[in-house]
Amino acid sequence: MKLLFKQEGFPQDIKKVIGIIDADLSWDRLRPSLEIATDEIVDIIGENNYSTINVETVPEGSQRFFELVKFAIAFKAYMHYAPTGDLAMTNKGRTMRRDEYEVGAFEWQISNHNESLERFFYKHMNLLFKFMVKNNLIINLEKYKHDALIVPTLAEFEAHYGLNESYFLYLNLLPGLREFEDLEMLSRIGEDLYNDRNALKDKKVLHNYLQKSAVYYSIEWGLRHLDIQMFPKSILRSTESSEGSKSKSALLPTDLALIFEKDCNRYLKKVENEMTSFRVTVPSEDFRLPDLDFDDDDNFVST
Repeated sequence: MKLLFKQEGFPQDIKKVIGIIDADLSWDRLRPSLEIATDEIVDIIGENNYSTINVETVPEGSQRFFELVKFAIAFKAYMHYAPTGDLAMTNKGRTMRRDEYEVGAFEWQISNHNESLERFFYKHMNLLFKFMVKNNLIINLEKYKHDALIVPTLAEFEAHYGLNESYFLYLNLLPGLREFEDLEMLSRIGEDLYNDRNALKDKKVLHNYLQKSAVYYSIEWGLRHLDIQMFPKSILRSTESSEGSKSKSALLPTDLALIFEKDCNRYLKKVENEMTSFRVTVPSEDFRLPDLDFDDDDNFVST
């Protein structure tokens, strides 16, 4: 696998690219993490796009793309490496690194720092995807195909719930959208309408309810399956404490998921009601009840 870094001058290069690290990281220390990170980023942006750039010569017009991808790989590699570098692996076993000027961070500090690194990485990935979309760099991967889904674009998704224009998060929610179509949508609207998306779009009210249901379902799915740091703060709401004080406590992802599940079910009920209205048969003018041969003297109908 080709890398976007060279062994020569690596410590200075990696510090310049990431910008926030002080350590002189050697090639031998970081190379395994670089290979893992490169494989992960290639899996996200596609081999066809990655193959257009290389460390030796950057094609004309690809400098910005090269910089964005190189930073993503470097930052992700550091995220992989950092936990392994917190302890020294010595002949006496694993020991905490410490001298008279620096001490190891507390566990809560490391945890908070890891979360901030993850949030920063996801924001950068969204920046990378925005650049790719703007410059028509197609992510030609089957798992990212979304043109035929009930919510086929980020713009249509955000018409129902905002993701802070995070194309990266939208792509990660695609499995949830597909699951919604398979488990909730098909059984409610039937195979004919499910397969004829043009006819479905013509039923504007139904289509709108289905999109809202799909959006809330996918967010609920994401809160249960994805890294919570991917989500914007608008989703990570706070709730007033039970004591009524001014302090606020963040809802757990599972609690938030229940809120979106409730909203999804509310719109699924509207979908069912809308489908019921389509299936009502209105009698024609020629319709009449059968003649049962009753008259006014029959005890069955007489009062």
